[in-house]
Parts: sequence; structure tokens; C-alpha cells
Amino acid sequence: MLAEAHRIAMTHPRGPVFVSVPEDDWDRPAEPVAPRTVHAEFTADPRALAALAARLDACARPALVVGPGVDDEHALPEVLALAERLRAAVWISPLSGRSGFPESHPLFQGFLPPVADRLTARLEPYDTTIVFVTHDMDESVYVGDRVVVLSPGPGSHVVLDLPLELPADRDQITTRALPEFVALRARVGRAVRGHAPAEEDRTAPEQPLP
Repeated sequence: MLAEAHRIAMTHPRGPVFVSVPEDDWDRPAEPVAPRTVHAEFTADPRALAALAARLDACARPALVVGPGVDDEHALPEVLALAERLRAAVWISPLSGRSGFPESHPLFQGFLPPVADRLTARLEPYDTTIVFVTHDMDESVYVGDRVVVLSPGPGSHVVLDLPLELPADRDQITTRALPEFVALRARVGRAVRGHAPAEEDRTAPEQPLP
């Protein structure tokens, strides 16, 4: 827990982290955490970006869902340029604390509702939807149908390419309580924290993003 808090605190944009420790955990023994390197920046796998670009080039009605990570990483100019180049509709992810896109822009569509059937209805007209969500594992599993985790540091590569086999009809309480949701979130968490992935989590180097 403390190692993860340190990783978050040292990750851009860097800042204080609140750690809440259950009272009974203070009486339990803990194993020392092995030293590890925290990378402040990373770049995406060129093959993954090429596959994503090809998919976007082929779509007729694209949509971008922008999460708060765009604001965290000061990536608004890049997202704005991408949206304008694609003429893509832009939505803000559900329950986002910050808007990562200018709300006065003609491509801005609004804020997605945190209710699965209404969210699906908003995105149904588009043939390809790209979600920009970072720093929130719960949101990535709840909203998406696939999660791709990149390794940190220069020369980043895909360490997890995970289809999310969850019911299409989702809600904040029932879905998050499903054993499948808990298991999927745990697999994403292992990959994000840099733990060696389980055999079913491994991504073959030659596997492209469809």
C-alpha cells in the first residue's frame, strides 16, 4: 500500500497522497518491499499506436471519451488536435472531476452519464470509440470493453491487453460487486504496479491491436 502511494505521489503531476490504513492492519506483520524504479514519463508502444491510427483512419464516425488524465498530463493540445483532425465527437468520461476538452468547442458533446444503458445509448451512433482514461483502474474496467496497460519508461510496450467480459448492462453498485469485475480489476492492478503478470495476462509480442 505504501509503495503504491509512493508511486502515485512521484507520478506526474506529483503531489501528496492520502493513505488510509485499516486499524487492524497495524498489528499484522509485513514483508519488506523490494526497491523499484519509478518512471515519471512513458511513451506508447509504436505498434500499438500504429494499429490504433489505422483503426481511426478506417472509421466513419469516431468518438473520443476524455478522462481526467488528459488534464493531469497537460495533454489538451494533443487531444484537441486529434479530435479536429478526425472530426470526432468528444465526450467527457462519467463522474470526471475535470474536463479535458474545451466545452465551447463545436466537437464537444457533453458529459457521459454514469448509467450503463444511457452511456451505451450516447455512444451507439459511433462506429469507433477511443477512451482516454488514466490513473483510474475502476473507471477503465467499468466503462470499457478492453483495457491495454503500457509499461513505464522509454521504449514502453504492452504488458496487458485484456478484453473485459462483463455484462453490457452495468451499474455502479451491482457491476462493481461482481466477482468478474473484482478479478478483472485485480489483473489490471497487477499490470499497473509492475508485478509479473499471470500466464493468462501475458500479451504475445506479435499480437496487434485490432
